[in-house]
Amino acid sequence: MTECSDSQKGRERRVYPRVPLDAPFFVTLRKSDGEETPSLMVDFGRGGVQLALPPGTPASFHFWLSHHVHVFGLPEAIACSREGCKGMITWVSAERCGVRFEIPLSLSDEEICLILKSL
Repeated sequence: MTECSDSQKGRERRVYPRVPLDAPFFVTLRKSDGEETPSLMVDFGRGGVQLALPPGTPASFHFWLSHHVHVFGLPEAIACSREGCKGMITWVSAERCGVRFEIPLSLSDEEICLILKSL
């Protein structure tokens, strides 16, 4: 896991560290009303994922903020269930969003590193 400098620690709000991916990994976000958007997983950790949104994502995606979603297509080793990992969109920018899982993944740092190596 990467360590933060002291200046970064004050700004970090995550409870669990995130690990950046070196290779693209595609997932799908689905709201409870069935609306979906394809995404690219940028990083992940026990507490959630950061996703890159596809080019041309409408500005209306900002309305997904604070919505409950399911993340489908995660690597098999971290997939929560057939219904995907449940979470909530906690932030949205023009090109990315963050999803906090309802229940943190029960993976160790070592297991997360092994998953990354397998992608």
